[in-house]
Amino acid sequence: INQLVKNYLSPIPVKVFEFLGDNFIGQAAWDAKAQDLPNQKTMLSLFLKAKNLALILDKALYLTPLLQGELNNFLNEFTSSFWNFDYIKDFVNDFLEDPLLANNIEAYKKIINSILNTLSIINESIKPLTIENQKDFNDIINLILYSSISTRDSKNFYQLLINVQDKDIKNLIDDLIIQGAKFNIDRNELIKNISSNLYSSFIGVASSYLKKSIREGDLKYGDCFYFLKIYSLSSIMLDYIKNNQVNTNEYNIIKQQLKNLLFTKKFGNNLINFLDSLDINVLTNTLEAIRRIGQKVSPWVIQKSPDMPKDRIFWLRLALWAKIYNSLDPQDPSFRQNKQFMINELRNIINSHTNTTNLNLFINNLIINENNFDIFVKNLESILNTITGFPMANKYEDPDYLYSQLIRVNFLKNENNNNNFIKSTIQTELLTKIMSKDSILNRLVIDFNYYKMNLKSNNKIEESFYSVLNNFLSASLYYI
Repeated sequence: INQLVKNYLSPIPVKVFEFLGDNFIGQAAWDAKAQDLPNQKTMLSLFLKAKNLALILDKALYLTPLLQGELNNFLNEFTSSFWNFDYIKDFVNDFLEDPLLANNIEAYKKIINSILNTLSIINESIKPLTIENQKDFNDIINLILYSSISTRDSKNFYQLLINVQDKDIKNLIDDLIIQGAKFNIDRNELIKNISSNLYSSFIGVASSYLKKSIREGDLKYGDCFYFLKIYSLSSIMLDYIKNNQVNTNEYNIIKQQLKNLLFTKKFGNNLINFLDSLDINVLTNTLEAIRRIGQKVSPWVIQKSPDMPKDRIFWLRLALWAKIYNSLDPQDPSFRQNKQFMINELRNIINSHTNTTNLNLFINNLIINENNFDIFVKNLESILNTITGFPMANKYEDPDYLYSQLIRVNFLKNENNNNNFIKSTIQTELLTKIMSKDSILNRLVIDFNYYKMNLKSNNKIEESFYSVLNNFLSASLYYI
């Protein structure tokens, strides 16, 4: 890295620095210690201000003195908030004193985006706003709902403002609107942007609180299985809405199941009442909020959930199964045969692992309706991408093995590699290393070969396999 920095004016590929930057930003956020950081409200304020400036920068054609002044004021505020981090102060000072950077709008975009990437992780996972009691939680849920519907239609913004109890946040919202007006940002777009940023922030706060509660053994709001169910049912309902199938018998059955689930936990009346809204925008946004909370909570609390399998091999196998199932081509003459084979294989996977009884019952209930099951699996793949990343990552003792396997996987994922001999050689190396050294992934290789032998005319098996491997190994890299 030192050599790269010394020679940065030479034609070194930009991708090298992008790779380094992305990794450093991620590590900077996750390595932060909560006790060293500013208070939660300050960091939320900085995040929302940075988001507002990102919108203004996106609309700006060039750097004006007014815009530069706003940006510099923000950077100085950011530095003073992180006063105990000398290297942040030194970096910002160097940036502002370098005319090549301080007069370059693209440089400002990069630094604002870097700050946003870091703060978004910190505000959700390291030091989120505090929820003290049930009232605080209900207030956050209401803010999620109203910021969500305001994102869709700015006419609902006044309802959001009515529900914001914190005067500092209200004043900040006023300041952001005034700032946007200075740069002639369309008011409706500005309000939707502010609402969207508040929505993502409040979703993060609620999700963090729920994860913390479950990890501490408090299951009054549910566990991994509960949040997987509300994620799945809201996903199915959204698909019905997308296809104009609201108020069908199938839709109403799923809606009632979701309402029953929400009613058993302390999620507040508004969340349940909004599911009966005749306004399709309100209904859609409510479902998206429920889905997002389920998606953010479920993957991270598996180990504290009594009725869910804890074995990472189960989740890796399920992830490979879901990717291959979703890749089946309805136009393929073997489609029905392949689909039935995959459903049978799902049952075999579930039955061969422990703590799968409740998950099995839930899936069997969905299989009755083929359309519901297909929607479920499509969305399950997304949540499994998260589960088989950081929540299930492994601390490998041999860094060389991990790095070399990642290189092999990424080579094999590259569709531009047309040399079949080289591909075959590298794939053999990859599989041989797994079978001889990796007690976690060797079961996945067995499944991979089994699918290749039994599925007819499916060319997505290898792609699915490499995708699962890459996700798991890349996340494991962070332990080194």
